[in-house]
Amino acid sequence: YSRTACIRMVAGGMTHDILVTQTGIDAVFMLRLSHSEFVFSGRKWDSNANQWTNPDPQELSVNWGPRRWDYEMNLTDYTGEGVVTVDPVPSSSAEPQFEISLEAISETDPKVLENPFFERSSRLGITAWDQERNESITKQVLIRQVFYSLVVKNVRDYYFQGQAYSFNVKSNTNWITTITGDNIFTSDPAMNGSGNTVQGENFTFTIRNNAAVGASATVTFSSPDNLFPPQTYAILVQDVQPNCYMVAPGNNVLIPVS
Repeated sequence: YSRTACIRMVAGGMTHDILVTQTGIDAVFMLRLSHSEFVFSGRKWDSNANQWTNPDPQELSVNWGPRRWDYEMNLTDYTGEGVVTVDPVPSSSAEPQFEISLEAISETDPKVLENPFFERSSRLGITAWDQERNESITKQVLIRQVFYSLVVKNVRDYYFQGQAYSFNVKSNTNWITTITGDNIFTSDPAMNGSGNTVQGENFTFTIRNNAAVGASATVTFSSPDNLFPPQTYAILVQDVQPNCYMVAPGNNVLIPVS
């Protein structure tokens, strides 16, 4: 391969052209991908169908060069977990487009039951061949699928007047709270949380001293991006009632204290 350029020299009324030829140029064989990693949600909420469905597909662009050679493109078998589908997408661009799709992760999957923040991954290999030089380049795309969830602990059946409580909330994505029902809190406990699956975050609230017995409120934890179903917990107010015990002389009794 060679290329030629012309250098024109002008001095006064004289013009002189110098022809320069460069030979032995070997274009760089390259393969570029629009993404090196994709992150899919475990599932997608379809508000029209009122059910969880497969996550939205994502697109991958492939570019190789130099284009003066004839290349073959091959999507090698992926390795890992999950069902990955790769389909070509019609495009006006010179770069081939592919659509990558995954099946939803079920909440009844044994791995999800064992780990509510379960994720799985696959690797998709893409190879370009230079038939003229008998060379090839392979690049891989990491495909991760994350099952987003929220776990709340320290939930009680009822709550006493004038007492402070907290829920420990663990999640692998952002979450928000919504408070509805009776006015039983000393201040609005609504808060937003971020993904923390190790220590979690504490949702703290205090029941008013004069909250009516039997009054209740609900706390709903939800995902602003609809990545997991909302979870609702009832806060039922109970007063502290003294307990009376009749004890025979010389006997001991264990009195439960809340």
